[in-house]
Amino acid sequence: VYGPEGESVYVKLKKNVILCRSMGEILDSHCKASILITHELLPEEAQKSLPVHVVIRPKVLAVGLGCNRGTALEEFEEGVFSILKQHHLSEKSVKTLATAELKRDEEGLLKFADKHGLPIRFWSKEELEAVQIPNPSETVSKFVGVRGVAEPSAILAANGGKLIVEKVKHGNLTMAVAFISI
Repeated sequence: VYGPEGESVYVKLKKNVILCRSMGEILDSHCKASILITHELLPEEAQKSLPVHVVIRPKVLAVGLGCNRGTALEEFEEGVFSILKQHHLSEKSVKTLATAELKRDEEGLLKFADKHGLPIRFWSKEELEAVQIPNPSETVSKFVGVRGVAEPSAILAANGGKLIVEKVKHGNLTMAVAFISI
């Protein structure tokens, strides 16, 4: 089994089980069935050509969010799900949402989290500022008092894990996704 950085994780397999690291290896193996464990969306052509399969979606993604005041539930749904899809990430693999402490009363965000059964982690300005991020924002610094919200929130909620989607703007939302470090 291979982790997000390609590192090998030891797993003892039965003799009739073949470990594959890619869709191509699965197809080349001519197996009769497959179990896929992935946080990524499967390309449609792969879904059609794979043998009978089961897809297991591990909860390994932390979504950091920044938003303008008053952003509606529907905009969270449209924005978050479309950005995940654009980056070929399954919404079923999202373990937690994360944002700045000052968004603790943001109605649209709270409704989004509740509707989709996602916990929210809230971070203080000091915690957000302590994280090195690739895309600091002068606007966020001016209005919120930190260099960023989405990227540092995602990294903190992922236990320092790697950003796999850097800051993306979508309407009133800013979003980033990090792979949760174990």
